[in-house]
Amino acid sequence: MSIVRRPLPDWVVDLPSRNTITGKRLYNIGDDVWYPSVTSVLGGTESSRSDSTSQSNPWERKRVGPDHEARRAKTAAENRDSVLEFVAGWLATEVSPALDEVDRAVRAPTLQLIRECRTNLSEIWLAGELVYSHQLQTVDLVEVIGVWDGQPSVIVTDSSPNRKTPDQIERLFLRGTAQSLCWLEQTGELVEGLVAVVGNETLFKPQVFTGTIYDHIDQIRRRFDGSLTKRPNVN
Repeated sequence: MSIVRRPLPDWVVDLPSRNTITGKRLYNIGDDVWYPSVTSVLGGTESSRSDSTSQSNPWERKRVGPDHEARRAKTAAENRDSVLEFVAGWLATEVSPALDEVDRAVRAPTLQLIRECRTNLSEIWLAGELVYSHQLQTVDLVEVIGVWDGQPSVIVTDSSPNRKTPDQIERLFLRGTAQSLCWLEQTGELVEGLVAVVGNETLFKPQVFTGTIYDHIDQIRRRFDGSLTKRPNVN
């Protein structure tokens, strides 16, 4: 059964963006006012980062050496980018991607995520579009806001070479909470549910974590202090 899709809201627009020299993404919302992306505020660059380095133990890092560790992290990040690109394409079209010649490290998580979305995602309210908040002074690219297993939710997908623990997906829930608050400001519609779906090449099924925004709102309000970024240095 096809997913029910809402018409695109009138307030959805493309915003000019720039990267700073440190890799932070900024969006121009007008009058030379730049809001940082949610990812930038929460930490890290817009390019994907693997957690393989952080999850390998100190002995392992010492044994394989920093060069090997860096190559492994780079490969994992590139695989993750490919997975999320395939999933975003499927969410936009519901057409299964051609994966026959794709490496298993990309193919397996991609198929896991698509199957899980096909099973549980019944409505898409927004996918692959920007949301923003003047109160939080931030912008972010939504993967999916819709109905997951019967509950309105913000859905964030991810891919990892390692099994995740609940603590390790906290950042995904924080991002989803910020997106929910952006959605609330734009639509007046409260989306309480959070879903993080993590594909993994070594598992038969993706890991699915669920929660609500109420456990994370206070932290989001502390992290997003409303400081504007003017004329970003992109040299």
